[in-house]
Amino acid sequence: MNQSMGGYSPKELTIGSDSQEKLLHGIEMISSAVKSTLGPMGQTVIIESPQHLHGMTVTKDGVTVAKGYDMADPVGNLAVRMMKEASTRTATSAGDGTTTAIVLTEALVKQGLIEIVSGVNKTDVLRHLVSETDYSVSKLKGLDRDSQRSEQDRRFKTLG
Repeated sequence: MNQSMGGYSPKELTIGSDSQEKLLHGIEMISSAVKSTLGPMGQTVIIESPQHLHGMTVTKDGVTVAKGYDMADPVGNLAVRMMKEASTRTATSAGDGTTTAIVLTEALVKQGLIEIVSGVNKTDVLRHLVSETDYSVSKLKGLDRDSQRSEQDRRFKTLG
């Protein structure tokens, strides 16, 4: 522990496009590793893991890959930690879809950066993202109700 710093270790400060590039690199790296597992033709990934036999885990599960992924660069690793948090929240609320959440997050971040670099106000980009998310969620919830109604109709017709 560093006593001269009051028990805190010094932090690296990055500002501007350098920090954006490092964050984007972290997002791209974890997304690349996780999306390689997506779908029935997804790849198997080997992860260094002291908790498992022989110090490694062999998996095709995106959330396991995400949990086992870290970067040496502290700024890039910050992005990795944010992506892990997003995937964990998705798993908690939906029960699945962590790989899809990471892939979608990468696409949203890249598109948001394109808009910001082209001169669109950052706050406007965020507001648009939130409004489109709310719209998409409401449409998906509507589809869920429609599929539940169709299932109920099918059961009723089967009974009748």
